[in-house]
Amino acid sequence: MRRRFPSTCACTVPAHARSRWTSSTIFWVGGTGNHVHLKVNSLIASPVAESVFYPGAGGYGGVIDRLGNLWSTDNDPGWGGRMVWLIAPTNYPPVEGTNWFVLYPGVNAYGVAVDPVYPYIWQTTGGEYVFRWRTNGVPVTNQSGSVNLHFHGNNSSQGLVVDGNGHVWVAHAIGSTTVGHLDTNGNWLGNVQMRLTGLRGEYFPNTNFAGIPALVRVEAPLDFNWGYGSPAPSVPSNYFCARWFGVLEPRVEGEHVLILSADAGAAVQLTLEGQTVSSNWWEEPGPYPVELFLTNYLSTNTAYSLKVEYIEFTGEARVKLSWIEPGQTTPVVIPPERFQQVGTGPTGVSVDAAGKIWAANIGTHNVMRIDPNAGQIVLTTNVVGGVTNIITNHVGLVDMVVDLGDGSFHPEPYNLAASPYNYSDMTGFNNRIVNPTLQPYKGYWMVIHDSGVPELWWDRISWDAAVPDGCNIEVFVRASDDRSALARQRFLQVTNNVVIQELRGRYIELRVALIRDDPTKQPVLYRLTLHAQSTSFLRAWLDDAWAYETQDAEFYAEVLAPEPVNYWWYIKRPWTNEFELVVGASGPTLTLTGVDLWDDWTEVSVLVSNAAGETVWLGPATLSVYPMQIAIPGSGTMGVASRYPATIHVRGMPTNLASVQVTLYYLSHKRPDDLDILLVSPSGKKIMLMSDAGGNTAVTNVTLVFDQVFTNNPQMRI
Repeated sequence: MRRRFPSTCACTVPAHARSRWTSSTIFWVGGTGNHVHLKVNSLIASPVAESVFYPGAGGYGGVIDRLGNLWSTDNDPGWGGRMVWLIAPTNYPPVEGTNWFVLYPGVNAYGVAVDPVYPYIWQTTGGEYVFRWRTNGVPVTNQSGSVNLHFHGNNSSQGLVVDGNGHVWVAHAIGSTTVGHLDTNGNWLGNVQMRLTGLRGEYFPNTNFAGIPALVRVEAPLDFNWGYGSPAPSVPSNYFCARWFGVLEPRVEGEHVLILSADAGAAVQLTLEGQTVSSNWWEEPGPYPVELFLTNYLSTNTAYSLKVEYIEFTGEARVKLSWIEPGQTTPVVIPPERFQQVGTGPTGVSVDAAGKIWAANIGTHNVMRIDPNAGQIVLTTNVVGGVTNIITNHVGLVDMVVDLGDGSFHPEPYNLAASPYNYSDMTGFNNRIVNPTLQPYKGYWMVIHDSGVPELWWDRISWDAAVPDGCNIEVFVRASDDRSALARQRFLQVTNNVVIQELRGRYIELRVALIRDDPTKQPVLYRLTLHAQSTSFLRAWLDDAWAYETQDAEFYAEVLAPEPVNYWWYIKRPWTNEFELVVGASGPTLTLTGVDLWDDWTEVSVLVSNAAGETVWLGPATLSVYPMQIAIPGSGTMGVASRYPATIHVRGMPTNLASVQVTLYYLSHKRPDDLDILLVSPSGKKIMLMSDAGGNTAVTNVTLVFDQVFTNNPQMRI
């Protein structure tokens, strides 16, 4: 790879930003304790000037409706349901009675969600009811003038969400195991049990579980016989694999015999509680069907995490998981009801882009996905213009469980339980609610440029643009010598072609805000140019280098600058973590003599100074070392190989090696039995790797691995 240094004092970043828009990084925040609200520009890590206001309420959870208005709730239902309502101000600071109000619905209030279909804001009461506001800040009431309350299926509630059909989903809070479902009119349709019966099955069109599954479905029991066919059209009949995840709940306590069976030649593995307990993974395939037995003590008060893996090569395909329960003598297929995944303590819900509902379960440290078009059917009626319509609804059904982890079996600092907690809709209001056209009014175009010059002073940024009326362009920059530290620097907003004060660093990041007042308008930016203080280095770059093993490798720094020019070379070997100064290397070239494969991926950098007193780092450049062929005497002849011995200088390792692995690539020979391969250490200790062991069958381009620990991956079977 070639590392270049800018040869002029300005560089132009290709920028023709037109139609790609992302979400704005300006948002409202509120404090739970002091209830302070303010608008924050996260791009420059600063509050929006004069946006702060002090309503004395709210700050715990908030949403923004399609009109851009802010709704902010209290953290305690006992306050009587105080709601802060902020009408999007055109001028700051927001004024009480004009821009913001504290609303009192007359009932307790907790979670909050925006209806994306109808002009309502829904809230939970913390108890058995939900209610809704109109977007003008007035709650929906009944004929007597009281807030219209809707039963949601439980005596407690926290978060809620409204889906794309206007249906409301209510998390029934800590201690519960259900999510309530209401239609758009507030009619309770039923509760979704936080429970999934069956195992999550994933099928792959390969034998190493690579890539995205070709088929995913919930299945139970685990008893399949596909014969010479396949599980589905998307899965081949041979050379496929599958795995099943879930939990196993015994119904009798005591010693259980688990039996995992499969077709002849298949590879199977059973994992309980994260431990492999039964497997033929590394055994040679045999001519008889596979049947593995495991005896394990199982309790009735425990849900055991379970995983079954299966690899099919050729022939018939079948797999089955059965057991012999305590007191029984005959094996039976484990029934579906024993595979249960549960969720307790749903605190919050959200809806994804596909319309599926997700519930966060704090008690079981998992999240569950609900299919709103599955489960029990419920018929409701709706009268429109005197005509009664019968509407078919589904209560919903869990179709996926994602385990977030309870912190067990993990080292610090990853041993904390997930405990997911949320009480308001976190779906993403800017796209789904505020601007459902998915064409935001403000977005960002971003780029990071590496100048190659440490402590480079950036002078100014210039650009050309076509900006229609009602549109604008804002440019923000930050710089740092450390690429990883760039994200911790604050952004500066700059003016077109105006000198920047105090911006210095090798790396510079630009973020361009494209703003419009109408989705049909398109501000266009082009010829964005970065101007730095001019340099006396007219040219400076460092090329990568390569060589065959045993040859010399040369790095060359091409520099055009006022002389004398001085060079300090630094090298980082693959077995080290730091660059070290190469003593005695002071010219434009660095030669590494007699490299071998242990030197592959060595990195080199050079610090260059010139007569003007400027310095520049070039690199790092990389060394690639290619192996040389070893010619072996042919059949019927004797002698040593053409490279004898073939030597690799092992460096950066402890004196006493615990393990050595030798790999020979692309071995070809007519009679491998004639080969004698010897490994010799620098002290003279010898290990015969292979002698009279290859048989009489010719081999071509075979890779041999000599290892102290033998493992045989099932997908490598012949």
